[in-house]
Amino acid sequence: MKKFLSFLLAVIISISLTIYIPVNAYADTNQTQQSDKELYKNLSEIGEVMQYIKENYPGNITYDQMKDAALKGILSSLDKYSEYFSSSDLNAFQQSVSGVFSGVGMVIQQNPDGKFVVISTIEGSPAEKAGIKSGYVIKAVDGKDVKGMDINDVVDLIKGKTGTKVKIVFEVNGIDKEYEFTREVIKINPVFYKIINGIGYIRINEFNNNTTENVKKALDYMDSNNVKKIVLDLRDNPGGMFEEAVNVANFFVPEGVVVSVATKNGKDEKYYSNLKKTKYKLAVLINGGTASAAEILAGAIQDTKTGILIGEKSYGKGTVQVIVQLSDGGGLKLTVAKYKLPSGRCIDGVGLMPDIKVLNKSGDNQLNKALEILK
Repeated sequence: MKKFLSFLLAVIISISLTIYIPVNAYADTNQTQQSDKELYKNLSEIGEVMQYIKENYPGNITYDQMKDAALKGILSSLDKYSEYFSSSDLNAFQQSVSGVFSGVGMVIQQNPDGKFVVISTIEGSPAEKAGIKSGYVIKAVDGKDVKGMDINDVVDLIKGKTGTKVKIVFEVNGIDKEYEFTREVIKINPVFYKIINGIGYIRINEFNNNTTENVKKALDYMDSNNVKKIVLDLRDNPGGMFEEAVNVANFFVPEGVVVSVATKNGKDEKYYSNLKKTKYKLAVLINGGTASAAEILAGAIQDTKTGILIGEKSYGKGTVQVIVQLSDGGGLKLTVAKYKLPSGRCIDGVGLMPDIKVLNKSGDNQLNKALEILK
């Protein structure tokens, strides 16, 4: 039992060290000692249960499996954004927010019938160069039939070390075709831009490590074409990296507070824009899929009256999460704070209300309204 309890303590200690915040040094010593006693008592009880399961459960289960299940249970008892990651899940999550991975460059989804369908290919990727088109159905990867598999497992089969090869069988118009790809480093560009009748259009799909630099490229393009009016499309943008949203806000929001983060200790940490003078007339498109970091940007623009919001009420995610890596390679995504917009409002569970409400009933009414207003 002592050996097993040491195993549990090692897990807890690794968590505590990773998320340690200096302000905790001001905590009351007696209260901390009492919390430690409660922690050890609960760990002892958990250890007893896990050891009893190990000795008496007729199926095969390891302490690691029970530990993973216990940690998932703990995190699921908190808010809906906090969760535990296994090492493979953490790696996949980190890749998704970094915007860089090694693969062939396809965006796929699983249809209701279970088929894995190519939605699009990334510009310059092996998949695009090979002529892979939207609608191709993935049948097998390196000889493994993907029928009945989870989409994450299919993605893991396609991804791999840069320079290695992967064979994928697609169903194209009822005929199976096999393609061989050499995996490359794929850098996801979350920004799309163009000019529509003299008005700039910039769509941000998510806030990953590449967002700020690509928004800068889009704005340089607008400046080179003397564009002063911009539609910023944040619809169905689920958010992403907090810092990227603040960085992008520096292109549009005038000097001052962009967002404040209120932590458990009661102190607000403020993040600022250093923009001396705004240069664009803005219309921002939002809808129910606009969330988190995207709401920070849209909310800061609305609060500072830098632009108008058009569309539908946003999602309403007003909390901040941190990623904590554990000693075994797994990790936590833990909610640690709520954020407030420049006006001091918190939109968690409330969302942003558009200045002009427009439903997309036919065509793209929201974009058309934005273009009409900016004329």
